[in-house]
Amino acid sequence: ILMLIFEYTNPETIANMNFKDKLLNSFFASVSPRTAGFNSVSTSGMTLASKFLTVILMFIGGSPGSTAGGLKTVTFGILVLTVISVIKGREDAEGFGRRFTKEAVYKAFTLLFIGASLVIFATMILSYTEVGASFIDLLYETTSAFGTVGITLGLTPTLSSIGKV
Repeated sequence: ILMLIFEYTNPETIANMNFKDKLLNSFFASVSPRTAGFNSVSTSGMTLASKFLTVILMFIGGSPGSTAGGLKTVTFGILVLTVISVIKGREDAEGFGRRFTKEAVYKAFTLLFIGASLVIFATMILSYTEVGASFIDLLYETTSAFGTVGITLGLTPTLSSIGKV
């Protein structure tokens, strides 16, 4: 729904489509960054909000057992349910009638920290080496690489030698 809202009037993506096509293309644009890495609309023409939403989706990634990369949906779910449990003042992390072991919670937060650190560090290096590129485009490309998504805004072929590493 957010992708539909962010792109609804964007002439570079879905503005000129009928409502059904807008809905389908918005849905596909929000699912694909976590799974296949295909795109049905121009990613380089997306609004800033859509690019950022796509970065978040690529970072979270797909489900365990799939070929999708990223943090993984189950890990993200454990993180969210742990935060909710802490807010509610519960001793243990729990959700849907199940308790998560401290080991599972520690692993989830460790993966989040390592993944976020890698993306931040790589984006920082690129922001130094790739003069003229926008920050959101660099973050997008870095997160796409982290999540093994394969979607690009067209920046990857123009990266410097350091940027391609």
